[in-house]
Amino acid sequence: MCKELDERGVADVNKLGEQNVIVENLTMNVAMHNRTISNLVEDHKEIIDRHTKEIEELKNKPAFEMPEMPAVKGDGLDMA
Repeated sequence: MCKELDERGVADVNKLGEQNVIVENLTMNVAMHNRTISNLVEDHKEIIDRHTKEIEELKNKPAFEMPEMPAVKGDGLDMA
């Protein structure tokens, strides 16, 4: 009976070791994904800031006015 309990204990220790490795791998994967997401958010913030600045510059730019077209005489067919 003691031998059987020892064998079960060894098997449980081995399973526990395997599960610890899996948990460590998952923890590293989560950390890597968090860093990736953080970097993407920073990149998007820079892009948003740049576009916001460009939008403000365009808002402050004076409006473009079309010049008046000269009066055209006739129907335009005689110009050819």
